[in-house]
Amino acid sequence: MAYPSPKGSIILKILIVVLVCVLILILYYPGKMWTRQAREEGECRFRMLSLMEAQQQYYMKNKKYANNLDTLRQFYASHPQEAQILDTLMMVISRQDTSEKKKLSIPLRLYLTSPISIDSIFHCPTNGQPYVLLSDSTNRYVIKCPVQPDTVRVYIVFKKIFINHGTVNQNREISWKKK
Repeated sequence: MAYPSPKGSIILKILIVVLVCVLILILYYPGKMWTRQAREEGECRFRMLSLMEAQQQYYMKNKKYANNLDTLRQFYASHPQEAQILDTLMMVISRQDTSEKKKLSIPLRLYLTSPISIDSIFHCPTNGQPYVLLSDSTNRYVIKCPVQPDTVRVYIVFKKIFINHGTVNQNREISWKKK
């Protein structure tokens, strides 16, 4: 006895396959974007901490903080020994940051396996703009992320909302640490 084979429209079958693919994309793509945003935020904060260390080291040598990023860049370009010390400090910050993120189950950007260069710490990884270094006559400074909050960039289907990653200052006060 033969069973009747199910008959259906080929268009309906194609539509089901397309809808399944769209559903998979809708579930996958936002997670990928959020992971990327978390990594960019972590790297931005790592770079601001490195800039803070660069300012501290500059202060130890010159008894004042640098007024702008170009002054810091020129200082480290002309003092290779100081640049080597800063490179070591950046590795220490990297290890502390990685272990803290593992405890909190935050997506990691493994600083230890990617090259860290002094030139890379002057720009935010999200938009490539240089950090804002504000200083005053009382020898105080603040390093701010240049990303403007609520700026929207459109992707293929989704939108990415930029958030400011925070600030650090000469007292080692970090805006993103919970009190």
